[in-house]
Amino acid sequence: MIDRQGHLWFGGENGVYHYDGEQVRHLFKSTSFSVFEDSQGNIWFSGGALKGEQEPKPGISILNRFDPAAGLDAIQTASQQIAVESGMIFGLTEVKDGAIWFGTGRGIGRMEGDTVRFY
Repeated sequence: MIDRQGHLWFGGENGVYHYDGEQVRHLFKSTSFSVFEDSQGNIWFSGGALKGEQEPKPGISILNRFDPAAGLDAIQTASQQIAVESGMIFGLTEVKDGAIWFGTGRGIGRMEGDTVRFY
């Protein structure tokens, strides 16, 4: 995904990376197959465990919402997290009303604020 500043964000088995045109930085070390920028400029990525927990819980995926204005070094601490009972999250997109939709191995989810509903 290319953000508003023209920087490349990508995820995979080894986590989330950021490329600013000069340097590649490994920012998040948990598997993440989804990276997305919303209309507010927040970067969303899947994966990891809830803050304070050592390991992810089985059947729970984490949606991480990060404001790049906090600085890339703060990606671990400044991210807001939403736990979703969904298995792996494969894609994220935003619709006109601001809701975030995502695909999982168990179906399609829609998030409005911190409320998640599955279809």
